[in-house]
Amino acid sequence: MTSAFDLTVPRESCNSRFLLLNDHVAHEGTRRLIDELLSAFCDKDGEFVKRFQTTEFEARLWELYLYACFREAGITIDSTHNRPDFAGNKGDEAFFIEAVTTNPPPGEDGPSPDAEMPADVRGGGDINMLRLMRAVRKKVAKNYQDLPWVAGKPVGIALAPFHGPTALHYSDSELQQYVWGFEPVETRDKLSGEPIRRLEPVTQREVDGKVVGYGWFKNPESFHVSALIYSVTATVAKFHRMAMQLGYCDQDTVSLVHVGAAYDPDPSAFEPRYFAYVVRPTTDGELWADGLAIIHNPHATVPFPERVFRSGMETRLRDGRLVNSIPPFHPYSSTTHCLSGDGAPRKGNELAALMQDKVRSEEFRRRVLESAGLMR
Repeated sequence: MTSAFDLTVPRESCNSRFLLLNDHVAHEGTRRLIDELLSAFCDKDGEFVKRFQTTEFEARLWELYLYACFREAGITIDSTHNRPDFAGNKGDEAFFIEAVTTNPPPGEDGPSPDAEMPADVRGGGDINMLRLMRAVRKKVAKNYQDLPWVAGKPVGIALAPFHGPTALHYSDSELQQYVWGFEPVETRDKLSGEPIRRLEPVTQREVDGKVVGYGWFKNPESFHVSALIYSVTATVAKFHRMAMQLGYCDQDTVSLVHVGAAYDPDPSAFEPRYFAYVVRPTTDGELWADGLAIIHNPHATVPFPERVFRSGMETRLRDGRLVNSIPPFHPYSSTTHCLSGDGAPRKGNELAALMQDKVRSEEFRRRVLESAGLMR
């Protein structure tokens, strides 16, 4: 069986993040999981392993993540054609998905959990969104809908941001504002204190010194895009956690602590639900699709099927209103702390207890609210 970790190039040519995954003893379970997925994954161009090890580490990890989501949902993948990336079938529904990532320029850094948000959070989010949409437009220009085997079927574009230090700090908030042409306004009732949420139309906004038109889904350019699928949680840390849940990690020497903010189903909640816990082997834990955002295009020539994935937040326009379908666990952002060596279980428990206090702090909440687009 081909392993993603049998080097195909000299070590000096390998991606530094690949080498960390390849070399660290604590990641043995993650390597096992990736190889397990790869054994069933169709490598259409025969270059998956080489590019995973070198210039396209995140891009190939994103494809493997999407494949894991498909398997989890019972989606059958047809590999007859080499484009778009995935041809899926679930029941009577057939659809296509093209995967794309935004990547850092050569010599520049990718995402970092320690990167500070810019002083102008909204401006940074808008610039982040434009970077994503440039990648989407390049895919739109390929006109997949004109391919004989695609014609008449829905096409979704799945994108993940890896282009800069703060790329993963932003949720889908700015992306949704851009494609819908709505801007959220959130206040509290002066008497009851209950949250009041409303959406106000926005037709344009100045971004990075340029006036940018909003409401992309109304643009005929978008009509052959049935949905945008987005995630900031499809990182190597996700694979670590899923490997731990499957029992692939050494429980005596490895501990993972998952910290972040997720959707709070309480109707009166004005903030996310903050969490900090030790990841343990379980059959009832995090799902691969937790954290996905599926944004349906109401003007699509062919609508994207609903509830294709086992989890994930789905947003659609109904009767002029945005309607969200949100699963029990939908993280907006999170960080995974990996502890290894002697005493890792004890240290993990101690860190989880410490982080449970930290997630209640004003500083943590401010950073999460800013990056999730909930405080502008």
